Amino acid sequence: MKYIKSLYPFIFPAICAAILFSVDLGQRSLWLDEGASLSIASQHGSALSNALARDGGNMLIYYLLLHLIITIFGNSPVILRLPSVIGGILSVLGISLVCAKLFNNRIAVTSALLTAVSLPFIYWSQNARSYTLLAAAVIWSYYFLIMVLRAIEENHPKRWHLIGYGFCILLGAYMSFIAILVVIPQLILLLQYKKPLREFITALSIDALLCIPLAILAIERGSGQLFWIEKPSWQITTTVIDALVSTNVANNFYPVSSAPALVNITSLLILLGLILAVIVAWLIHKKKPVLRSQRNKGKNKNPSEAPLFLYQKHNMKIEITRRYAFGLHLVAWWLVFPSLAILIESWLGQSIYNPKYFFPFTAPVSILICYILFSDIIKHKVMPYIGFLVFALLIVLRLASVIPNYGISPENWRQPTEYLIQNYRPHDCVAFYPEDTRTLVSYYLSKDGPQGKVASRLLVPILPTVALTKMPSYVEDYVTLSPRQLDDYSKTCDRIWLISSHQGLPNSTAISYRHYIRFERLYQSLGKIYPIVNTTTYGWSATVDVTLFRR
Repeated sequence: MKYIKSLYPFIFPAICAAILFSVDLGQRSLWLDEGASLSIASQHGSALSNALARDGGNMLIYYLLLHLIITIFGNSPVILRLPSVIGGILSVLGISLVCAKLFNNRIAVTSALLTAVSLPFIYWSQNARSYTLLAAAVIWSYYFLIMVLRAIEENHPKRWHLIGYGFCILLGAYMSFIAILVVIPQLILLLQYKKPLREFITALSIDALLCIPLAILAIERGSGQLFWIEKPSWQITTTVIDALVSTNVANNFYPVSSAPALVNITSLLILLGLILAVIVAWLIHKKKPVLRSQRNKGKNKNPSEAPLFLYQKHNMKIEITRRYAFGLHLVAWWLVFPSLAILIESWLGQSIYNPKYFFPFTAPVSILICYILFSDIIKHKVMPYIGFLVFALLIVLRLASVIPNYGISPENWRQPTEYLIQNYRPHDCVAFYPEDTRTLVSYYLSKDGPQGKVASRLLVPILPTVALTKMPSYVEDYVTLSPRQLDDYSKTCDRIWLISSHQGLPNSTAISYRHYIRFERLYQSLGKIYPIVNTTTYGWSATVDVTLFRR
């Protein structure tokens, strides 16, 4: 019983996360990025290798894992999203372990629970993408970093912990290139506290060598796959803030009335945490371990528990120990420095200023909040009650954002496919722009029973021309029809269906604008040949347009 009780800070949040991440797991429609995961992971042999190379090695290990799962268990939405659920649970478990090592079990439980009740974590845990597995790799790299440092301090064997650290960094890099940014705050922390670097430099050097194939694929692919990401602006920054405070995910959901309260409370607590981190860093730099205190007579046997700052008056005591200072900086730098790196890179080079690229570095938000609420920096009899009251309020406000958004499809592909099945005629022609959208229509045709399978055989694909019963891989293929092709198809196609989404934007990046113009020309050219045009739109985050052109 005592052993089970000791596991409570880790098991309870993980169970809560498993429940929250599994609710309505297959209800939400797959969207375009999930379609990319499906199409790439569904390939075999050389087609799989070519698909991985065309995506620049991005999420390479994830695609291989998903390929194995699809081969064994099939491609239902629940199966496709199961790895992400596991990644989310591992992330929550890793947070509780990190906090238990840095602080105490109370912060471990609350930080993990606050992460579990997070709209971004729930959303990405229900997506067939690698982001929760990436977050898990980043979080566990911190756990193994802490364990290596403890082994060094206590003169214990550190080999397996160091291997675990190197493996997590390597796995994260092969899940997404953005994981490399986690090394920045870790090295800064080690330098700040004058911790041994040799072991970590060795592990990172080995990782760098093992990442050479990934780098080659990325260089060959170039930055074209990020064409749609705009330079930093206040509008995009608001979506990043929404993700950090758990009120929205890149404008994918309708905001709830309680969102402003959640934004204000969370922002205030994060700001307090970061200010405290800067103050403590200044104290360490100035080598002033105690500003004002009533010193205890006895000596602290554990140096890590020695006060860096101590103030005591009447019934109130403010104390920051060296161990808690290290933990505070680990968490604060984990959030700050990768975020700054993303901002600088987005300004000076290829923009990656998008909420999903901040996601692996949002876990410390929950830890920073719970550090402020439960670290006993301010020791007074009313402080625990205030901490739990604010924590309960945050849980309620987060649930208010989470619950209404379960099962909602901001980008809906199931309904337009059903509409196509109900309204097509045999030998109608169908075109897709971009060609990526074909994957999702083909997928839902195959899942719609006999009617869908019949439709996939009778519809005549003209862009691309591959039969809808097959699922090749298309990744950001913005291909159109030439005037000669349009003339040829007009002789054989009485009606043409044009299914489009993510067509490009007129007021975005230059490449996105070119895609948009190409689509507009295709649309207008079809309109000249087929004067009767009827468009039906589905979803709202990224709309899916089903347009029927007929004479």
